[in-house]
Amino acid sequence: MVSWVSPLSIQNYYSLTRLAMPYFITERTGLPAPNPSDPNYTAEEAAFTIPAWKQSLMSSVLSAGTFFGALMAGDIADFFGRRVTIITGCLVFSLGCILQIATTHMGVVSTSLLSS
Repeated sequence: MVSWVSPLSIQNYYSLTRLAMPYFITERTGLPAPNPSDPNYTAEEAAFTIPAWKQSLMSSVLSAGTFFGALMAGDIADFFGRRVTIITGCLVFSLGCILQIATTHMGVVSTSLLSS
């Protein structure tokens, strides 16, 4: 049996999640989701957005880290063993997450995304 997903259903799923996301943000956090078309939308909320080039850089660095990590993981696991590789990978990932949370500098964020 071949499963095929039409592009139209993917587009409908994306549209549905875009519509439902403010509801889920409000439901989980208890805070109202920001709405740029709202007249009460303040300059502080608008300044909290991340520029497109930074979003693109973070996405690219994360993808590069995932790609090279997947290439190296098998050889590292063969050399050191699976248990040591998994534990070390979890520690490196945790350190990367801590760095992402603790800093606002783009260089540190990029480096921590590469290690995550």
